[in-house]
Amino acid sequence: MRRQRLLAFVSAILVTIAFMPNSMFVEGFSQALAKNGNGDGKGGNGKGGGAGNGNGGNGNSGNGNSGGSGKGNSGGNSGQSRASGGNGKGVATSKGATASPTSRGSSKSAASAGATSRRGATSERARTSISRAASLIDRNGTSLKSRDRILVKGLDGPALRRLSSRGFVVERRASARTGVVELHLPKGRSLTDAAAAVFELRPGATVATNDFYYPAGHDAQNEAGKLEELIAWPASDPSCHTQPTIGMIDTAVDLSSPPLLGRDVELLRTAAAPSDAGHGTAVASILVGNAPAVEGLLPAAKLIAIDAFSQDPNGDRADAMSLIQAIDMLVERNVDVINLSLAGPPNQLLKEAIDRAIGRGIPVVAAVGNDGPGAPPKYPAGYPAVVAVTATDQNLSVYRSANRGDYIDFSAPTISAAGAAFHGTSFAAPVVSAALAVIKRGQPTLMPAEAEALLERNAIDLGVPGRDAVYGWGFLQAEGICGLSPEHSPVPVTVSR
Repeated sequence: MRRQRLLAFVSAILVTIAFMPNSMFVEGFSQALAKNGNGDGKGGNGKGGGAGNGNGGNGNSGNGNSGGSGKGNSGGNSGQSRASGGNGKGVATSKGATASPTSRGSSKSAASAGATSRRGATSERARTSISRAASLIDRNGTSLKSRDRILVKGLDGPALRRLSSRGFVVERRASARTGVVELHLPKGRSLTDAAAAVFELRPGATVATNDFYYPAGHDAQNEAGKLEELIAWPASDPSCHTQPTIGMIDTAVDLSSPPLLGRDVELLRTAAAPSDAGHGTAVASILVGNAPAVEGLLPAAKLIAIDAFSQDPNGDRADAMSLIQAIDMLVERNVDVINLSLAGPPNQLLKEAIDRAIGRGIPVVAAVGNDGPGAPPKYPAGYPAVVAVTATDQNLSVYRSANRGDYIDFSAPTISAAGAAFHGTSFAAPVVSAALAVIKRGQPTLMPAEAEALLERNAIDLGVPGRDAVYGWGFLQAEGICGLSPEHSPVPVTVSR
């Protein structure tokens, strides 16, 4: 009797299984395997079998290791996925797809898959951050960025200590308000790997390469030309007898140079060692020089000159960290304008430092660079909020090596300065900086865009009518700038060329 009851019970089970949907059978069978962490799973139509603690995997291939926790993701066409390993708690089959009994799938746990996904996202973000300045050397053999340092914003003390334990070294820090640190990479670590290590600890951090920037001017043949006459500088206008404070980030400045003797120049440094003083002295002389050979535009102004450059086999160069530190210093000193006669690649953290200065009401002026008409934009001139300046000769013809593009705002003359002949967009930028310094000193509440708009109205329109990629809004004319106000709207003069 007992034997007959047992046979009847087994028969009932077999009948039930015979009419059970395949997916239900596969799910139950896979769950049984998941508890043991090994064995063969079978695919079927419908829901696949992540079980146990929900650790499944991708079922496109076989011989996978399962483990971890979380919900398993069902994968592709997996017929005989095998779960193995000490933490083997998940066998996954296909979801909503017909499994192939001949395919062997690789089944990984959801935790492993999730971790892989996170690592993949982190690596991709790291590649994106670093690829913005992907090349280390340009076509001329000039270094574009540091090979063993990165800049990071958004790291707190614990994160920095974790990175230090992994071999990273904090080299320099910007101001606390900026929150940017320079990290020296462990030996053998790539820039992308370093960025990924940062994002793993602090996903919200900002990472940038420590890019290099070079002066945007060079030696040339001497050229006659009276700067004040070319731009109609209002030297005799009594309303222009102001004493603005000008910020300048450049190479070193020779304070014993005749044009700068007795001038109010304060020289600071963010670079480790002083650079060559030729370029910086020339730019400073255009701004505040006072000698028969070189008459600066604002000899009574105070100039805060920061040497952010170091000597390099390719010439003086500054890195992004030195520029960020220098900008922070000038913002703290509340200068009327910042002149950047330098050019290089885009850098997110440098852009943020510039944007902070502009947000504080300080115009930032930059040279567009001397890479030629077909070259891509150089930065920081390429940033929309920066006043980008190109160069012309005394005949108002554009400097032949100047960069071109729709980001250019003004053209200004480049002539000999500081007792030597220097040409390039470097020496046009301080002309516009001086004009903006006068406007800002007379109307300190104007925001940079408002001050720039006043110069737009005064500019001589060169080239095609309106703003163009060669001259921008046109050739700077400073006549009457001391009395300009947002309500005053002089009619620009158009010169046909």
